[in-house]
Amino acid sequence: MLIQIALIICLSIHFASSKVIQVTSTGAKCDGHNDDTDAIQKAFDQAATGDSVEFPADKTCIHIKALHVKHKNDLTIFGHGPDSSKLDGLDPLNSAIVVEYATKLTIKDIRLNSPNTKKRGGGIEAAGINTMHSTDLHITNVVIHNVGDIGIVNLNVSRGLIEHVKILTSYADGITMITGCKNFTLQNNYVEYSGDDSFSCVGYEPNINENIKVLDCESFNGHSSGLTIGGVINYEARGVKITNATFAPIRFESSTLWKDGLVRDVLIHENHIIGGPGNLNLAAVWSDIGYKASEKVTIENNVMENIAGPHPIMLTAKQQLSHVTIRNNKLTTKNKVKSTMCIVLEVKPKN
Repeated sequence: MLIQIALIICLSIHFASSKVIQVTSTGAKCDGHNDDTDAIQKAFDQAATGDSVEFPADKTCIHIKALHVKHKNDLTIFGHGPDSSKLDGLDPLNSAIVVEYATKLTIKDIRLNSPNTKKRGGGIEAAGINTMHSTDLHITNVVIHNVGDIGIVNLNVSRGLIEHVKILTSYADGITMITGCKNFTLQNNYVEYSGDDSFSCVGYEPNINENIKVLDCESFNGHSSGLTIGGVINYEARGVKITNATFAPIRFESSTLWKDGLVRDVLIHENHIIGGPGNLNLAAVWSDIGYKASEKVTIENNVMENIAGPHPIMLTAKQQLSHVTIRNNKLTTKNKVKSTMCIVLEVKPKN
């Protein structure tokens, strides 16, 4: 009996210490006209462990500077659905929610808007959501419309889940994992009109990405590629639909910043690729020759339609390609181009 009473008291203390902070209680008008930046930032700053910050239903809050969430533990930022709770950043180059050094953070049920911009740039504060050096991240049921850079960018984030998110016009990537991301899943997300890659996973050595999954996502009219893969160990793309990518729909990419990169244990399967109207998508799956090594790459059971070039799968590496498996892919080419299914090359450096 004493143990039960003690347990009830402990639970009561825990729930009593957790509170919901409404941004209107810290001074936000949320009338779609007045600047609510300071009031929203105050709500974020006041939040303690286990707290939630609430955006009101059927209201539009305004901010003119990026909002920062730093060193928070067990925090939920939520609205009442993307059609109801809206947060408008009036400056597309300073419209981000920037999360740093957080543990167990959730952002859900809200729409982030910014004005249309004709140029890309602004760095970390121009994204829709920017998460850095954090653990246990969950972003769900969020719509992001018009950002000057990446829709959602993640840097050194462990155990992340982004699901049921729509990115509608970004001037760089849709959703990206830059480097040091581990045990991260993107699932049931939709990106259209991205200024660069729709779903990007690029790791800079020595902190490359590990254990990444892109599942049941969709890319439409991306300016570059639907999936971009570089500097990663253990990567899976399944059930992804890519339509009208300007460049190669799936691209293995290297860079001098990645010290030639490494791709290992990659599985690309059961995806649907529909070629775009341009001539740049000469291959459905393509890689440049900058890669140091690609090991254990499997491409199987994909559907590839309306591909412009004669070699829908082109894999190259300047030092090593090993254990590459390509099988059971269905292909149709544009204008009845005669096609060999794939080219796999090792481009050795000259002595």
